[in-house]
Amino acid sequence: MVDKNYSHVATIYDYLMRDINYSDWAEYLNTLFENYGNCGYKILEIACGTGKLANSMKKYFSNIFISDLSINMLEFSNAKNKVCCDMRYLPFQNHFDFIYSTFDSVNYLLTTEDLQKHFLEIEKILSDDGIYTFDVSLEPNSINNIEQLNRIKTFENYSFQQISSFDKTKKLHTNKFLFFKDGSQIAEEIHLQSIYNLDIYFDIIDKTNMFVVECFDSFSFKDVSLNSERAQFIIKKIKNA
Repeated sequence: MVDKNYSHVATIYDYLMRDINYSDWAEYLNTLFENYGNCGYKILEIACGTGKLANSMKKYFSNIFISDLSINMLEFSNAKNKVCCDMRYLPFQNHFDFIYSTFDSVNYLLTTEDLQKHFLEIEKILSDDGIYTFDVSLEPNSINNIEQLNRIKTFENYSFQQISSFDKTKKLHTNKFLFFKDGSQIAEEIHLQSIYNLDIYFDIIDKTNMFVVECFDSFSFKDVSLNSERAQFIIKKIKNA
């Protein structure tokens, strides 16, 4: 049976992300907020995974809500304010001063219609002076790093195989995970990402009452380029919209 809800990947997610420096990532996000945000009281992370980044963000912010589509991921987080929800249908009634989403989670929105739904939901819950920052994976990332994403590893009492591929025509990146125990396959998960051209994000955001403040090469303050593997967007509401 093919699972798309991270029920098995959730158990190895922190292992897959073990080389990520969450402290540096949190510092970068905080700098973005200091440069482009206003006073921050309420913070929301979208697609938080197991909540590791939020733990590092606590150094800068005290009132953080985290959310993820996968209840299996959230079960690994010790955060008090956590919500299981779809980023296309955000259930929050309050406004947030700083919203962020990381590690190309937005790419899991597979259609432009889903992208627009997401940004319209952000518009509803973003405070007038707040910012939303998110990073996206671009085509050079899928092309340059495909080899290292194809791997077989052993973790605790079972092994898993990750099979990664990129369809240049459909602009679709596929990650298939096969899980084995005692020599037999016990599960399979398939996760898809749409690798959009940069202009698509700008076009869709233009259809909302928000605008792109900056678009950087991720983890830097340099303008994104055709060779960038990831882009970091900072968007805000249009005043008096």
